[in-house]
Amino acid sequence: MNSAAGEDPMEPHPPRTVTVSYAGGDERRGPLTMGQANMIRCILRDDPEHINNHDVWTVPPGADEDDVVDALRTLAERHEGLRTTFPHAPGTAPVEQVVAGEGAFTVTVLDHAEFPEESARSAESAARAARAGRFALDREFPLRISLLTLRGVPVHIALASSHAVTDGSALAVLREEFHALLAGGELPAPAALAPLDLAAEEASPTGKRKSEASLRYWERIIRTEPQEMFAEPRAAGADGRARQLTLR
Repeated sequence: MNSAAGEDPMEPHPPRTVTVSYAGGDERRGPLTMGQANMIRCILRDDPEHINNHDVWTVPPGADEDDVVDALRTLAERHEGLRTTFPHAPGTAPVEQVVAGEGAFTVTVLDHAEFPEESARSAESAARAARAGRFALDREFPLRISLLTLRGVPVHIALASSHAVTDGSALAVLREEFHALLAGGELPAPAALAPLDLAAEEASPTGKRKSEASLRYWERIIRTEPQEMFAEPRAAGADGRARQLTLR
């Protein structure tokens, strides 16, 4: 395909933003889970490029932009975590979470006449770039989503995510569900507890006993096991910024 005079086929067209609305969920509010509280401390302290997550999802052939948007909307409506923000005053850490019943998020469409490199690498670069900058925990949708297209045809989703809401395992679940939706499948009810339900379980007498037993176990391990920590050469496959840390 010949490009117009003066047009670089390797450069993406100007980004286009699509606003995706969702509705129908339950609006809820409550305390943080222990995991959320711990991760939020890291988010407020650490380099965003280190603490944020990213992932790349392949869009299967035959899916158009509307199909992708509908699948992403379904994920937001399905998972309370994706509709959760953490209100707090400046200079303080959140102590509660709020689940929205309705709202909106954006998808940035990056259309290419040709990809400057293999398409998955372009998507990986876009996802890594989206990790920069702290998520605004009190108001920002926890996924920064870009849709990479080739002359209008969806090819990859590149996204960065807030670690307050998703870890690597959660992103893998979202990826599987995204593909299932685009394949026309029906998703079963989520297997994991919603964060607010987990927080309630942690606050129950049984949950408190489990937490106290875990703390006693790890206190014993930390007090009695040998402690050695040292840096080794960069891990295989690292991108030059990550280093491998060994704890013995």
